[in-house]
Amino acid sequence: MNATLAPQPVFLITHEFYPKRGGIATFTEEIAKASASLGYDIEVWAQSAAVSSEKEKTWPFRLRRLPLKGTHGLACQLRLAFQLIAERRRLRYATVYCPSPAPCWG
Repeated sequence: MNATLAPQPVFLITHEFYPKRGGIATFTEEIAKASASLGYDIEVWAQSAAVSSEKEKTWPFRLRRLPLKGTHGLACQLRLAFQLIAERRRLRYATVYCPSPAPCWG
């Protein structure tokens, strides 16, 4: 009997993502798009975005805006830590990738 298992979800956690432009933002966007096109269950966690007249882009993956500015500061690191703790059950058996670990882990 061939049982196909659903792939584990992949969480990309970043401090810089659209509409910000930079190396990590571009890298995260491209990795998420490529992984989603290969059939992976992708969710990107990113900094909050300023409310503007433009609508959020449509992505081929889920995007979760976190209640943080996306700086390298202690306040952002603590807010991210609280989000990770709050979502620990979802993250436990998933692949968690932090493209730029410095802001995530100090």
